[in-house]
Amino acid sequence: MENKVDTENKIEAENTVDTENTDNTENKEKSRSKVFLEIFICGIILFLFSLGTSFFWYKLFQKDKVAFTNFVIALKDGGKGVDVTSAVPQEDKIGQTTPGYSFEISNNGEIPGNYEVILEDSIEKDEDGSSLENLLTREQLRYQLSLNDQVINKGYLSELEDSILDIRSINKKKTNVYNLKIWVAKNAVDWENKIYHYRVVVKPMERGK
Repeated sequence: MENKVDTENKIEAENTVDTENTDNTENKEKSRSKVFLEIFICGIILFLFSLGTSFFWYKLFQKDKVAFTNFVIALKDGGKGVDVTSAVPQEDKIGQTTPGYSFEISNNGEIPGNYEVILEDSIEKDEDGSSLENLLTREQLRYQLSLNDQVINKGYLSELEDSILDIRSINKKKTNVYNLKIWVAKNAVDWENKIYHYRVVVKPMERGK
């Protein structure tokens, strides 16, 4: 009789242990699932935060650059090589009456913009064989630049800083008309049988510069 009771108690104890193990396993699974869910939610929040931050910085720093792409500069009657030939030393009042070289700069975009006009020396050989050996230097040449029939710059070409003739803003759908006169300075020496090659280049500038 006692053996039977002991056996029943042992079976009951084993059942109790199994039940506790099952409960512990279920609790662990629930706890692990909760942790995974929390990690998943945190990951989504972090992703959305990163996306929003990236968009914010993009809009902040790229705004001018994006707008800059809508500023469209067109150079008419410019960009080609121009020669100053058969030139002799002249006084400024005579040089300023020469026809000069005319070109137009238009803003065909939808926003205002800035640009700079650059004078580049051209060293291309002509049909007559002119080359570097018989070119006039900037120290020997004077210039006058007009914008929309108004004189805005003049002096020696050697005085141009970074070869910049002009820096200017231009509204959308507007055109600026330039005329550039270049002549041999009155006090120039060693100018005989020499010429000068140049071309005008226009470079758009980002807003804020």
